[in-house]
Amino acid sequence: MKINKKVMLLLAGAVCAALLLWFFAQPKHSLAVFQRNSVKYIHTADYAVETFFLERNDSSDTIVRETALSDFKADTKLDPAFWFSEDDPDLFVYVPMIPGTHVQFHTLQYSEQGKVKTADIGYYDIQYCKGSSLQEAEIASGSQERSINIRIRKGAQGKLKAVEAVNSDLRIKAATITEDEKNYRIQLHYLPFSEYDYIYTNLKYTYELGSGEEVYYGEQVLPIHKTAGMVLNVIFDTSYS
Repeated sequence: MKINKKVMLLLAGAVCAALLLWFFAQPKHSLAVFQRNSVKYIHTADYAVETFFLERNDSSDTIVRETALSDFKADTKLDPAFWFSEDDPDLFVYVPMIPGTHVQFHTLQYSEQGKVKTADIGYYDIQYCKGSSLQEAEIASGSQERSINIRIRKGAQGKLKAVEAVNSDLRIKAATITEDEKNYRIQLHYLPFSEYDYIYTNLKYTYELGSGEEVYYGEQVLPIHKTAGMVLNVIFDTSYS
């Protein structure tokens, strides 16, 4: 049986056309893959613009545009509520904060290759409140796995009773407090986590003062990676004695 060459060419063309139609009908995956981070802290400053780096896990240099926080919530009126740095693969979002401001968001909306997309960027919960702040003297990764060492200078606050993470996603296994004449030294041991790339938190310090308690919030935000641990070593006060 002879096969007509024209029929074969037509069949081949039809198959190619069908494959091309199938390919272009497939959903296009986003080139941008954003980290999922848990970010929660409380500050007591009068005013500041908080900066958040929405880091990516992909190797593409594709620039996302028309960015928005589609589920942004704030309990005070902010104008503008937030804004982005654009025209750069590194994406930053800026949020103005005053005492009494509490903002939350977890979804990034953006345009990529002409299509509107969304990304789950984790959990962001930032609060500014009236209260007392404390600048840590020194913060460093501990020699033991999943541990953090902190030194704070003694002052008129009273006796340091407890140290906690403001972000409950950082589960503290143990907190050990020792002291000398001038300093408190704290060692925190935390449990492993995998649901976020990073956890960001500051610390809550509770002091015994007379018959009551007084709470201070640490000024330093700690960045803790799920595998690398805390990627921060800073000294703010070099006077050890």
